[in-house]
Amino acid sequence: MEAATYTLGDDGGGTRQTATARAFVAAALAAIRKVALGLLIGVVFLAGGAANVMMLPAPMWFNVVDLVGAYIPAAWIGVKLGTKKA
Repeated sequence: MEAATYTLGDDGGGTRQTATARAFVAAALAAIRKVALGLLIGVVFLAGGAANVMMLPAPMWFNVVDLVGAYIPAAWIGVKLGTKKA
């Protein structure tokens, strides 16, 4: 069961999906500084992920992949989707 948890991520990927969705909404609704607001959402989620890494034991490779490849890239995707020109 532990291997499945590490493969799926800390919560099955829900945190990254939430970061993407919230960054999308922030960028879509912001009048100015859409990118900055969306990436701020990613930084907030990154702080939560860092706290998660410090509290819960996991292999080092998982912690690195989680912190480097999850929150800011997910927010960037949300920003790109939220600032898309019609």
